[in-house]
Amino acid sequence: TAGTAVLYGKFKKAPTRADARQLAKDISEEVDDNVRNGEKTPGPHSAAMAVKIDALAAQRRKLSTFKDSNDDGESGVRHVAVTVKAKTLSRLLAKMAMLAEVCHRRKITVTDNIDVWHDSSYRAEAEIQVLSEHVEV
Repeated sequence: TAGTAVLYGKFKKAPTRADARQLAKDISEEVDDNVRNGEKTPGPHSAAMAVKIDALAAQRRKLSTFKDSNDDGESGVRHVAVTVKAKTLSRLLAKMAMLAEVCHRRKITVTDNIDVWHDSSYRAEAEIQVLSEHVEV
């Protein structure tokens, strides 16, 4: 079968940093579009994300404390941040719940590396794990 060649080949290469960043940008735009269009977020992953974001927002930080994870470059995984902005906390919760839904559909892991802060508007950064299967390498 076509899939067995991978078993005997080398590890899959991690996507390039540019590919991973472009994917993060695409996901961010998809989240904005879906929320704007009133799409629902039915899954438990979305509810769990909203709870996390609400708890982080309650800390009322004015500055980001987000730190990127280091990529080891060997495992075929690239960590990249997705930034979400909203004027209100309820809108941020909706967008981050949608982020969880979009990533769930695409089989992309959202790590626990998430930060929320509030300057002129609410902002959140969430890190996703981009694998070679997620982008054309």
